[in-house]
Amino acid sequence: EQGHSVDIYLCDSELREGWVRRSNIPFDSIIPPEGKTQGEVLMRYLASMGHRRDSVGLTFLSPDDLQAIEEGRTAVGLRGRGPLYTYIWRQLQGIEREMVDDTVAPCDAIRLYRGIRATLHDQPTHAPVGSLSLLIDLAGLVGWMATLLLLLASLTLSLLLAYRRGYWWLAEGTWVFWVLLIAL
Repeated sequence: EQGHSVDIYLCDSELREGWVRRSNIPFDSIIPPEGKTQGEVLMRYLASMGHRRDSVGLTFLSPDDLQAIEEGRTAVGLRGRGPLYTYIWRQLQGIEREMVDDTVAPCDAIRLYRGIRATLHDQPTHAPVGSLSLLIDLAGLVGWMATLLLLLASLTLSLLLAYRRGYWWLAEGTWVFWVLLIAL
C-alpha cells in the first residue's frame, strides 16, 4: 500500500484490542463496497501512512483518520475525497496490481478493457461487458464519430445526474468506458 508492505510489522491481537478502544465498529465487520473487513482496511490504511500495524501504529491515527477507516478508505490519500476520486483511485490500484500479479481478481477497468479488446479483435473467449456489444454494433451502423459523440453526450449527462442526484454509479461506469475507448 503506497509502496509499503501490508503483511510485515503486523500484530493482529494488538490491533484488535486497540481498535475496540478507539471505535464502535467491530474489527471483523464487513465493509460493503469491496467486502473487506474493518481490520483489513485498518491494516492497509496504517501501511499507507508508513506505520506499523500494531498498537503503536494506532496511536498515530487522528479522528479524521478513524472516520476514513470506518468509511472503508484503504489509503490516507483517500481521506476526505469524493466517490468519483475514490473509484478512479481503486481502478488505478487494480490496474497496478494486475500488472504486478496476474492472479488477483481484475478490477472493473481491466474487465472492461478485456471486453473491448475481445470485441474489437473478434475473440469469442471473452464476452463483452455490459452494453459494450450494443455500442460496437451501433458504431458499425452509424460510424465511429457518431458513436463518440453519443458517448460524450452520455458522459456529460451521467456526470450531471451524478452531481445533481447522486447517481455516481452511472457516472463511474460511463467515465471508465469513455476513457478506455479513447485509449484504444
